[in-house]
Amino acid sequence: FENIAFTGGASVTNGNGYGEGIKDFTAWMTGIQVGISDFTVGGGFGKFDGYNDIDWQWNVGAIYETGPFGIGAQYAWVQDVNGDHSWAAGIGVNYVLAPGLSLQADYVHSTVNFRKSENVNKADVLLLGLQLSF
Repeated sequence: FENIAFTGGASVTNGNGYGEGIKDFTAWMTGIQVGISDFTVGGGFGKFDGYNDIDWQWNVGAIYETGPFGIGAQYAWVQDVNGDHSWAAGIGVNYVLAPGLSLQADYVHSTVNFRKSENVNKADVLLLGLQLSF
């Protein structure tokens, strides 16, 4: 639609559990992106039926691109089958050096707070990269 772009997707996954403590599951996910001019905003939701002890999750993100420069941010939230939750937030930048060659940097902080399953930790990740595409 002129200067507005819509992208969406959905999926359903079924799995048969194999091994002790692993159960059959059905998971579904959906998401949408809307692009207006130099901005893209998106989000998604997923229900995991206890797969890997995850109950459901949601996420949002946004990107601004102008010329060779881009910056984006995202936030994700997850709840496990015990009612505990975790989250992650990140920011990233991209600079196109030449067609097919870009410099990238990302920082993500996550807090895993699944107390009842004794999975509690924090992480800070910094990624630096050079992307080559052809």
